[in-house]
Amino acid sequence: MTENNGIYNVIWIDDKYEEIDLLGNAEQDNIFITPFKYGKEGISAIQSNLEFWDGVIIDVKCLWASEDEVDRVDNFHKIKEELLILKSKRPIPFFVYSGQPDVLSDESFKVSLNGRRLYKKHLDEEALLRDIKEEANKLPEVQIRHKYLDAIGSLPDNIVIEMTDILSYVEDAVTDKPDVFNKMRAILDWLMVQLNEYGLLAVKHNGANLNACSVYLGKKELSDYVPVHIQRSMHSCVEICNNGSHRIEIFNYVQSGQAPFLIRSTVFELLNLLKWYNLLPRDAQSVAKMKALVATVPPEDVIEGKLEQDEFGNYHCCNCLIYKEKVFELNLKINELVRVTSHTENTKGHPAVIAKYPRFAHKLQRQ
Repeated sequence: MTENNGIYNVIWIDDKYEEIDLLGNAEQDNIFITPFKYGKEGISAIQSNLEFWDGVIIDVKCLWASEDEVDRVDNFHKIKEELLILKSKRPIPFFVYSGQPDVLSDESFKVSLNGRRLYKKHLDEEALLRDIKEEANKLPEVQIRHKYLDAIGSLPDNIVIEMTDILSYVEDAVTDKPDVFNKMRAILDWLMVQLNEYGLLAVKHNGANLNACSVYLGKKELSDYVPVHIQRSMHSCVEICNNGSHRIEIFNYVQSGQAPFLIRSTVFELLNLLKWYNLLPRDAQSVAKMKALVATVPPEDVIEGKLEQDEFGNYHCCNCLIYKEKVFELNLKINELVRVTSHTENTKGHPAVIAKYPRFAHKLQRQ
């Protein structure tokens, strides 16, 4: 898990980066630099994770793809052109860095930078690091990431990126775009997996049983670890995001403008959940005590998942058989998420069907 304590993630393209003590000095300033010897590698890293990077340092005379090449100014321009292509997706500030006397004295090259500063190796490192932070702080993604650092700062990089996108709906005052609920549901999926692996959630998340996970975490017996405000936020987030991501009531209310504050309130509830998760005890003694409690609190026997139909026309959810009358009564569709709240042992029918579906649904509802 990478700490994001107000840090800046920067790529440095320079085949001689090992000759300069820039990395250590940068880390002291919360700038984490990833060096690449070749321009092609650096650009590939940016393209594969565009939202992650906050700046690019480019050596003027650099290599493009091989040590067999001659380091050339043309390669700098090639990298710059690649960054300009990416600018339409996300602008990333870049910084020009050189220690070559011929470059530093080349007035025509300086003119080609269009006012951009040329930083001198061994002389301008302090100014370079200062300007990296100054330029990065202008990026909306960086502003959001640092503003909500307390809640998302210690999460994995990919989750920080997703949460930054989600938080942009709040920062940009977006009130009528219900697609955000699907994004928040993905974060909830991730959180349930983490809580199960941690040992607090006895229900194994299968991608379709968010509600069952929420119900378990809402048990009074777990209130020492899952306080009431978290239990309520969990229930609310799951219900809103499940509904909103399936284009039913919540989706329509938000899209039509009837619930102009729902995106904002749900995002902040999700932040509460992430903040709480960050603060859960991690020491061995506390975790062992928590797991001992969880062992005494069995999960509800609720089945959740997608409604499916096998090659013989049998409707089922996981290994629970569902009569077609129930499907028609609720007007359910294949792949719709359902919840079986009451079921018994399946004792009737062909032995092969019983073996495949040992349970039979009595009460069924859509999620």
